[in-house]
Amino acid sequence: MRWSVASSLLVLLVGAGCATVDPGPDYARAAEEVAATTGFHELFDPAELAEWKERVAVLAADGLTASDAAQIALLNNSRLRAAMYSLGVGRADVVQAGLFTNPSFGISYRLSSGPARVGLFLAQNIADLWQIPSRQDAAERQQGSLILQVAGEASELVAVARRSYWRTVGAERLAELAADAESLARTGLDVAAERHRAGSGTLVDVNLARSALSELGIEARMARLTAATARLELYQVLGIQDSAATLTLTPAPHRDLAGLPSDEELVDSGLRCRLDLKAAERAVAAAEAAIAYQERRLFQSVNAGVDFERDDQDSIGPAIELSLPIFDQNQAQISRAQFEYLRVTSLRDALACDAEQEILTFPRKSGHPICAEARGCSHVEEETTEVQRRAKGGRRSHGARDRQPLAGCPRSGPDRDGVAPLGQAG
Repeated sequence: MRWSVASSLLVLLVGAGCATVDPGPDYARAAEEVAATTGFHELFDPAELAEWKERVAVLAADGLTASDAAQIALLNNSRLRAAMYSLGVGRADVVQAGLFTNPSFGISYRLSSGPARVGLFLAQNIADLWQIPSRQDAAERQQGSLILQVAGEASELVAVARRSYWRTVGAERLAELAADAESLARTGLDVAAERHRAGSGTLVDVNLARSALSELGIEARMARLTAATARLELYQVLGIQDSAATLTLTPAPHRDLAGLPSDEELVDSGLRCRLDLKAAERAVAAAEAAIAYQERRLFQSVNAGVDFERDDQDSIGPAIELSLPIFDQNQAQISRAQFEYLRVTSLRDALACDAEQEILTFPRKSGHPICAEARGCSHVEEETTEVQRRAKGGRRSHGARDRQPLAGCPRSGPDRDGVAPLGQAG
């Protein structure tokens, strides 16, 4: 009967020590924070590898909008995946913080002139009874801060993906316009050369057209290089490793900025929704809980158990063993925790001040999805208009009377002759 009870107790103890680590709720909470901040409800979940790969393929199949790019980044960016895995690491730390220290078992065998003496010792560190609650509380608060940090990284990634998308759209559109301008300049050179051979034009006209073609050719090559670089950077943000992959960018019509909230509303919303501020608050709470935990560790080890000795007469009785706080009274760790609390509190205050100033100074440059998309469209439209003006409607900046370039020598300088007039003159 006694062996049955002992066996049952041993099974219960072993079962209690078989803790499992389930970071699923942490992943879900991070996804909720990202959805509340960015409006995107899909975030990489390590438990759904097959699903997110299929989802990325679907998003990249039929034209890529700025929102599609942001969603792919949330599912496929390698650095964000690494951050999500850190939530599993943090959850393992929380589980570990709630576990009791393993009991210790000792056995001794003593030889004497009489019968041999056998001693058994079984002890458990009962200091866990008052240390585990504060230790687990600190670990939970730290995990909460980590969740908000990861969610903040994801929100920032959304803004980066949008900016990279519009940068690529603009660069590729400018490359197309530069190629058109180069083609138009080549036509202008042909017309100027034909007029010169026919006697109705001068060599100066030919040289000016050749100079314009040379400049526009350089600009076209630079525009193609810029577009290729922007696309590679976009692929990097989206986590696409195949540089030869071709994604069709189909920007959606942008919305008018008039629908945005007022500056005061943006400031209030920004301070309430910024995940880095929430993470800083959780870090302060975790540091405060760490102080309480260290203050309870004066007696770091208090072992209570049973001592059994077999001799002429068997003897058994309770035993206790504790570490005496003589040389180490844990004061250093308490001071460390207090300084850490002051450090993270100062960082929290500095971050709050910076955040408020940023929003007050640049309310329209915040990471709002509508702002980012509208600014991207406006930038492309402005650059497109400028290139078209220079390529097709630019007036002649200086004529033959201002400079007399040598035959075959391209003209240097930032200004160039309009190409369209040469083509129209033919």
